[in-house]
Amino acid sequence: MVRSTVVTCATASTGNRAPRGIMKPKRVSPEMADFIGAPEVSRTQALKLIWAHIKEHNLQV
Repeated sequence: MVRSTVVTCATASTGNRAPRGIMKPKRVSPEMADFIGAPEVSRTQALKLIWAHIKEHNLQV
């Protein structure tokens, strides 16, 4: 007996909807806004900027 499978692409079903969850830009604290340079940022983008700062200033042990 042979089973057939259907492969679907996850991006095809999502379309062009608005960002949700950690991808959605959120308002940040005044201190974080000064650090990042923007009043709103997504969590993923904030982490990228924080890690860039850590690597640039050699703060990781």
